[in-house]
Amino acid sequence: MTGKHAGLIVSIFSTAIAAIYFFVYLYRWEMHRALVAGVLFVAGEIAVATTLVLRKLESLRVPSQASVDSHSSSDVRVEPLPSTRDQSQTAQRHFRWLGVDRMNVFIPVLLGANIIVSGVAWLVEHLARGSPLQGRSVERDLASLAIPAGGFVEASSSRGLVVDHRATRSNGVSRFLRPVTFFTLAALVVMFVLLALSGRSRPDADTAGLRSNVMISLDTRNGLDHDVAARSLFEACHPMIENQRLVDLRRLETGRYLIVVEPALGEQARRRFLGCLDDGVLERVHADIQEHTITPVGG
Repeated sequence: MTGKHAGLIVSIFSTAIAAIYFFVYLYRWEMHRALVAGVLFVAGEIAVATTLVLRKLESLRVPSQASVDSHSSSDVRVEPLPSTRDQSQTAQRHFRWLGVDRMNVFIPVLLGANIIVSGVAWLVEHLARGSPLQGRSVERDLASLAIPAGGFVEASSSRGLVVDHRATRSNGVSRFLRPVTFFTLAALVVMFVLLALSGRSRPDADTAGLRSNVMISLDTRNGLDHDVAARSLFEACHPMIENQRLVDLRRLETGRYLIVVEPALGEQARRRFLGCLDDGVLERVHADIQEHTITPVGG
């Protein structure tokens, strides 16, 4: 395997992985990561398409280059340009294209033969047009070869049919490819529909009387205060769950916080909120979801 083939395989594999993660991040509502994966997917797609186009152009260029090399290595003698010293001798050779070492004489011979053949054809057509009786006799003789009005085979009968094996093979291949193509397109449509349905935001069930307890671990960089980071992170993700209100946000230990919201998060709200917390929406702040539990309000 050459380096070009290995690079193409790596590009296709990377593009496929980027596409998979793009849909995974969309399903998890991690929009920032989905944007990064989408950019990588587009870049990989462009790289693969460019590589395939360049390889096609290279394959088209190689045969022409090989033909040029074969012509250059043949016995055809390339005559150099005349120098200024023998220009006077060259000027005296008026019909140089008639030389035995030249193929240019073929062109005027071909043109002359074309004129002669055209004249003979015109003469034959003129003579044939002048004898209408003979033309009618030829027409009567050829009438027996005309196709019958109803065709050679009746529509209700299958006898006498000539089987074309090439057409049979092509029909067999088409009969095989049509269902495969249909099922492939159907599978792609079903996959995209399922992805659209899974990523669609739907209303959650009523969770009144319940509360959600979300435990996260928080890491900050460049000396950013953990309490400020936790509060800012919740405010950044609160629009994802605008129907829930914050009940408590307290630090359990260094780098670990408990977020309590009411009413409890449904399936759709949980995916949006936890995906936002894990997405890294704030600079210098990274959060990991440790636990999510649902308890009664009085519990």
